[in-house]
Amino acid sequence: MNPAENEERKHLESCLEDIAQAIRLISVRLDGYARDIQESKDHLWDARRDMDHIEKIAVRQTIEQKMRSGDVLRAQQQKLLKLKRSPYFGRFDFAGEDAGADGAEPIYVVVHDYRGEDRPARRPRLAGADRLRLL
Repeated sequence: MNPAENEERKHLESCLEDIAQAIRLISVRLDGYARDIQESKDHLWDARRDMDHIEKIAVRQTIEQKMRSGDVLRAQQQKLLKLKRSPYFGRFDFAGEDAGADGAEPIYVVVHDYRGEDRPARRPRLAGADRLRLL
């Protein structure tokens, strides 16, 4: 196995570990939302006779907000599960005209973009990019 292939395998393993960790964290948060929603529903049911109309509305709105937040997390989790099956299709190494092979910046072709906490978003600056037009 050549060094470039070995480096790429390490990158892939790192990506898969980051995605798996993000999926686990989302699962924990979803479980928390589910417990909170159930507790709010139980409270609403148990205290319904002692609550006035405004209090009932407030509890229902809290439940609805938690459900919407859970839906957003669930959608993120689905994207991550899809990304876990195929983190990226390939890689292009872009380098400016004056850069050598070591100055190339890897650009990965992905289905869904995911950046872990240690991978900040980067936008490559390509020479002549202002003149490029995508068809």
